[in-house]
Formats: sequence, structure tokens, C-alpha cells
Amino acid sequence: MRSHDYFEGLCGAIALGEATRYERALFLLHARRCSLCAQDTAVRDGELRALAREVRGSERWQPTVRQTVSVRIQEGQARGRRRTMQALGYACTASLLLNFVCSIGFPQRLIAALTPLPQPQLSSVPLRVIADVVVHAPRVPAR
Repeated sequence: MRSHDYFEGLCGAIALGEATRYERALFLLHARRCSLCAQDTAVRDGELRALAREVRGSERWQPTVRQTVSVRIQEGQARGRRRTMQALGYACTASLLLNFVCSIGFPQRLIAALTPLPQPQLSSVPLRVIADVVVHAPRVPAR
């Protein structure tokens, strides 16, 4: 950017009333040295400012955002459909895997493997003593 282009931009900012005090002072210093800017009496007399105020008051800007908004909505809907289909795919895969695992009897074997075995115990059956009662005749002493 040439140095004079910067001051032309400052001239426009001053005309629109958007320049700061520092920028105005900088432009006035430049206008004293630059014959092209010194000849520009529209800024000094305020004609350009009045024209800018008049144009600014009648300006009506109506942005066209319909296409941008509709594209964003369509992208959001497509993203939602894609996520839904991914979730359904994962759910179907998990269901098939679970059905396969159950069909081969894995849960029963797992439960049997994880069930603790009972601790060995001493026999709780009482011992039976069989006593034969034999009645003997009394002994008679020998005579």
C-alpha cells in the first residue's frame, strides 16, 4: 500500500465521521505537505460530510441469508441422519454378536465357570455301631 493510499482512506473516514482525533490530526499534517490533499476542499468545507449523512440515512441494506441458512440447516439434518444411521448400525452389530454368543451357550458355560464349587466337608452321616446283644446263660459253678 502506498503511503498516499492510507491518507485517502483517512480522508474517507473523516468524511464519514468515523476517524479518531489522532487520525484527523494526522491527516491535517499530511494535507499541509501534500498539494493533492490540500486542494481537496470537500473535506474541509463539509460538503462530503453532508452528502455522506444524506446517503447514510437513505441506505437500506437487506442481506440475502436465505441460501446460507438453508445450507446450514441441510448440513445439520444430514449430520443428524448420519449419526442416527451410525447408531443403528452399531446397535444391529451388537445385537447380532450377542445373539451369536448366546446361541453357542457361552453364558451358561460362563456362569458354570464362575460359580464357586462347594467346599469339601467331612461326612455328616453318623457312624452306626451295631451291637449284637447276646444273652448268655448264667454260669453255674462246677461242683
